[in-house]
Amino acid sequence: DVGIAFRHTAPDEHYRLVIRSDGVWLLANGANPATFTGPVPGLRTGPGQVNVIEMAVIGTTGYLAVNGSFITTLDLSARLDAGDIWVGSGFYSDNAVAGAETRFDQFQVWALGESMPAATPEATPAAG
Repeated sequence: DVGIAFRHTAPDEHYRLVIRSDGVWLLANGANPATFTGPVPGLRTGPGQVNVIEMAVIGTTGYLAVNGSFITTLDLSARLDAGDIWVGSGFYSDNAVAGAETRFDQFQVWALGESMPAATPEATPAAG
């Protein structure tokens, strides 16, 4: 499995969005059992294949897309505190494979809303 932990404020105090190699996503509040789950159609699990996981979180709602396809809307109302964000694999020990490697590339976090920098208009040359 691979996943994103977010709103992390202390050990086991975060959301875990996990995508398992059997094509199922799970959302858990910390180390608790998953409260929401569903399918991930089109998940690529072959050797050397790449998956693009995108998530947006705005207040009590999250949105998940995998490989350019919208997967689900997430209810995030149980944990509203801001916190750290991190990615990982092997969230569940029964899914871990000894010696297997999972690469993460281009992990990015973007701020939304008021914290985004305002666009600066380009100067227009004056006729003269």
